[in-house]
Amino acid sequence: MSGSKLSLNASVIPLWVVLTLKVAYCSASLSVDYLYIDAGEGDSSGGHAAIRFGPDTFHFQYDNGGLLRAVRDDSAQLEFKYRFLRNRTVYVSPIEVDASTYDMLRDYFNHRYLVQTQQFALLDSVEADGRLIESLLGHDRKNQTVQRPNKLIVDIRAAGLFFSENAVTTERTGARSVALQRLAERLAKSRGIDFIAQKQTSIQKTIQSLKPADWGQNRLDIDENRFPTGAYAFANRFTDLQTNWLALQVLRFGRSVRSESKISMGSAEFQLEPAQILLLDRYARKLRSQIIDLVDSDRPDWGFALLVAMARLQVLQQSIETGRLVFMDNFQRAAEIVNSADLERYRRTFRSLLSEARADFLAQKSKIFSTPMIEERAYSHLESVANLYAELALGLQKGRPIRIFDGNLVPVRRARLSSTLLPKLDPIELRTAKANA
Repeated sequence: MSGSKLSLNASVIPLWVVLTLKVAYCSASLSVDYLYIDAGEGDSSGGHAAIRFGPDTFHFQYDNGGLLRAVRDDSAQLEFKYRFLRNRTVYVSPIEVDASTYDMLRDYFNHRYLVQTQQFALLDSVEADGRLIESLLGHDRKNQTVQRPNKLIVDIRAAGLFFSENAVTTERTGARSVALQRLAERLAKSRGIDFIAQKQTSIQKTIQSLKPADWGQNRLDIDENRFPTGAYAFANRFTDLQTNWLALQVLRFGRSVRSESKISMGSAEFQLEPAQILLLDRYARKLRSQIIDLVDSDRPDWGFALLVAMARLQVLQQSIETGRLVFMDNFQRAAEIVNSADLERYRRTFRSLLSEARADFLAQKSKIFSTPMIEERAYSHLESVANLYAELALGLQKGRPIRIFDGNLVPVRRARLSSTLLPKLDPIELRTAKANA
């Protein structure tokens, strides 16, 4: 939340919520915590407040567009962010409530958060449609008309696992993955030698026939207590189709995961025993079948899932071949960091965090390899705790900045790629759609 203005006041929380908190103070066993976070510098000089329900903390903040929105944070992460990273005092006032009051309040804040999250998703979709339409019309950021483009730069989730962040083409050069080459061969034998190319052609035709979404007034009826009617926005469909096409391109040419997108360590904790290697091999075989199924999936965003699965298959194969666990690096490129000076200053604290991260990793590793079949959720959890452990360990060993994660650690590394696959829309259609958006 760099440079955010933070506030929480009676105009944000309904009066009945405030009164309920006061009346329920002396009733019983559970506790709702009111947090006041001491003032910091700049935009946070007014301090900040939040309401905590066990593992979840709710508060309100201004986003970059100046709109006040509800935020739900993991309680431990929020305390780490404010107490440790920002050196701000957090005052806690427990308010005892009975179970029904606790549930009512938590459900209210959670519902408010989820409704507003959906509202912001709708806003993002409308704005994304507007930007895409302007690009197709040939308008720059100052809304000045330029030559209509024959290609666009598309930001694609998980593409950064295979391409550099600002790659402009999907060139076929680069290292090849044996695992993906074998999968492509398997598809060619079962579905036909031109199956992938034909599917890409079909996606290209679908992109060319895309029409902008109809943003009718009924979709924009915003109510703080009701989920808005969603729509599969024009820009979202366009990006999903581009991602699907790109995922098939990666599979077709067997593109390897970039070395910068992988993590591992030479320590004993990452070493694998023969029985563990056999379990990983069993999971890899299961993943290969899932990848085949994804190519025929009906879900519109199957390309993102396919990119992640293909990257995961490659690191699994490397783990099996080397006898040492290798994972995808799930930290975002723009992740917040603890710089080297602070790392040295608080080395003892980070040593303690490292000890906890190591224990979590070993516990999850033991758990996952004590089952007859590795499940995707369990492997994803192991991948996340491995990322945290390796980040702390390598940072302390090498004295380099340590990245901090905010939310879930998932492999969504983005890359900006140039695409010539564009909708065939005439200027009148585009101008009408722009006005609508």
